[in-house]
Amino acid sequence: MNPEEKIQLNRKMQAKLSWKRGEALRERERLNDFINDNFGIYLPKTRARYKELLKDAYETKDVAILRCDKNNSRQARNHRMIIAGRGTGREADTIATIEEHYSQLVKAYYSLGDMGISVAALFQNGGKWDTYTMGHLFTKHRICPVWNYRKSQLIRSIYRRYLIDNLDIIEKYHPVHMVLTVPHKGGLYKNKKFYAAEILADFRELRRRKDWKEMVYAGEYGIETTVSESGNGFHIHIHSLVFLHNNHVEPFREAVSKHWKSLTGATETRVKTLYFNKKDESGRYIMELDNKNGEKKLVKKEFFVDAEKRLINKMKISPEEKKEKILEVYLRGILEGIKYHFKGSEVFEDIDELNNILENTAGKRLYSRFGKFYKEPALNFNRLLDNEGEVILESTEKALNPFSGLEIESTAAQLVTFYPQKQKRQPQGAPEPFALINNRDNSFYTPVPENMTVKAILKRIVEDKFSFDKTKYNPVPEKEKQSEIFREFARRKRRDMESETELVFYNLRELKDVPFYTKINAVLMVFIDC
Repeated sequence: MNPEEKIQLNRKMQAKLSWKRGEALRERERLNDFINDNFGIYLPKTRARYKELLKDAYETKDVAILRCDKNNSRQARNHRMIIAGRGTGREADTIATIEEHYSQLVKAYYSLGDMGISVAALFQNGGKWDTYTMGHLFTKHRICPVWNYRKSQLIRSIYRRYLIDNLDIIEKYHPVHMVLTVPHKGGLYKNKKFYAAEILADFRELRRRKDWKEMVYAGEYGIETTVSESGNGFHIHIHSLVFLHNNHVEPFREAVSKHWKSLTGATETRVKTLYFNKKDESGRYIMELDNKNGEKKLVKKEFFVDAEKRLINKMKISPEEKKEKILEVYLRGILEGIKYHFKGSEVFEDIDELNNILENTAGKRLYSRFGKFYKEPALNFNRLLDNEGEVILESTEKALNPFSGLEIESTAAQLVTFYPQKQKRQPQGAPEPFALINNRDNSFYTPVPENMTVKAILKRIVEDKFSFDKTKYNPVPEKEKQSEIFREFARRKRRDMESETELVFYNLRELKDVPFYTKINAVLMVFIDC
């Protein structure tokens, strides 16, 4: 990949971060509006303040906490009148009630606000500014659009590398995409409203059947939860990428249908040859009319891997070129088949239902592998799965100047931190795809101390040696004055972390009386060639 291609890929990544971070903040605002609509208050700006209020409520005698029926959580809307009738009216009491019924929403709210900061090298040319992003702090929450975007990239790249290194898998085995659903009349399956554990148990039993063991080489699967369009409660189903011992898809489809029906009563299963979608020159997906259920609508056109392979074999190109093109279409189909595991939540329209899903899936494993993939070390990406307690560190210390294409080390570059949603970038179909629109505004970039590496900056943030503050950070004029400047900043009053702030560097060993997060629920990433 030449420097120009790397720069363009970095711009695309920065544009994605900007858009996804904006989406995350809008969803965060919706969660807070929901809390306000139901409880008459907005959540405190910081998680620390929320915990203080919660602690105050639990330590105070005669705390008025409404314990309404969780199956009808909208009853919480009446909690204010009950609390007022008891003569409390305290903010802490309200926070305790919110925690009682919506603790997972609260976690999501603060997770979506955590971090979200990028580290980049800043460049100037003729009054215009541009950045080469080298790192970003991700919150590891399953509904965060930014994290799901990056997680999808990383896991797909793992599969891509593995399949390229093991080409015999593509040559010997036939991959298919399987979707398994269960009947849930009245919103219940086996008398459960949320039945992920039940459908996973059925899937384990399916994999024990003789037909399955004879036909299947390996695969992976994940649970997806949406809300039924027919008003039948949750629609919980399994997406699975399955590698068959041969390309006899129909016998496998019939066997799965028979066994799944006997296990669950389901009358419909879907086993489909892999496909992928294509984009036109403007970057838009190629569409076609679909007449499903008698209703015509535009959908993304599906290009099936088997059909693409036949077309490639008819091309008048060398055998090596054919092999490379066939490999690429197989990889595209496989990566399309696993995308369903990284879509995040699809039920933001109903916040109560979202809370229910989060409560029922907290700490549970909803993704795994089977067959020969089960204990394959190269496919072990547990460290990338949603876990607020973990931190991941990747680093690169080289950037490319977007104006000249020249490479520069991080210690020689002007490193800055910024919130990616502050950048406005062109869409993919524009004459200059992903170009920075507000390129004459550098007010939202915050310089960091000289001679610091990207790895050192991000690692020290995770280790709680830095904190955030709303106070402006002035560039360090001289190296010998850095310690004195840090001590001066350390004496300044700490303000709200959650607002649109700039990053200020503190030596936290000197901040004995400044409250800050003792644990940062974030993922630390530095992009390696994006």
